[in-house]
Amino acid sequence: MKNKKIFMSTYIIFISLTPKFLIGATGITYGQCSSNPDLLCISDADCPTGDTCIGGSGGTTICTNLNCSSTSWESAQSSGYETRQYKYCSGRYTCVSETEYRCASGYYGSSTNGTNGCTRCPSSNGIYGTSAAGSKLITNCYMPTETILTDETGTFIYTSDCFYTN
Repeated sequence: MKNKKIFMSTYIIFISLTPKFLIGATGITYGQCSSNPDLLCISDADCPTGDTCIGGSGGTTICTNLNCSSTSWESAQSSGYETRQYKYCSGRYTCVSETEYRCASGYYGSSTNGTNGCTRCPSSNGIYGTSAAGSKLITNCYMPTETILTDETGTFIYTSDCFYTN
């Protein structure tokens, strides 16, 4: 019979006094009960009734920009509108989400519902001007460089962005 070597492992747990979160040998994160920071917990069930476990791997998550961030802008149901979920932390543990609207590129104005308030940029000889998404004023509309227009007098090309003026 061959000699067998037996290896023993020792886990060292480091305790940080601020904040009092521990990483256990199994990768579980221990947090603190919100009413008594000296009580370590993994989930809300480890705390007194009605209390929450803050920072434990099974408890309440602290709100940060990483876990509470706004979504990207995307087209809304109506043409000329965009929508997103604007998210921000309200206090330490609450992520608030609000629907936000703006005018899409090529439109200007302001919308609170994604169905009205935005107007298409003016056109010249059937070619519509453009604008940056979120533009609020008609003077944000323009014909971009190298736009080609033709009318009864001939064909011409914009050599620079030409903004609408009142």
